[in-house]
Amino acid sequence: MGFWMFAQFLLMLPLINLVAIPVLAFVGGNRSRKNFFRALLMWLVLIVVFHIVTLFVVFTSPTVFQWFKDVWVMLIELVSLKK
Repeated sequence: MGFWMFAQFLLMLPLINLVAIPVLAFVGGNRSRKNFFRALLMWLVLIVVFHIVTLFVVFTSPTVFQWFKDVWVMLIELVSLKK
């Protein structure tokens, strides 16, 4: 139980968890621990890929691009009105 308490503590720490997961997935002799962290690593990779694809789809769609363009033009007009 002590290792799992330590592992959960490591997984709560930002950035340290990104280093701890691959290390614990490939180092050590306990097969079930390695499999758990390998599965966790696979979930992490899937989530990152999903976010990248989602951002690509959202920011390359014409409507979102047009919205950013309109906001940019509006901001430029506001700044020029203040002068």
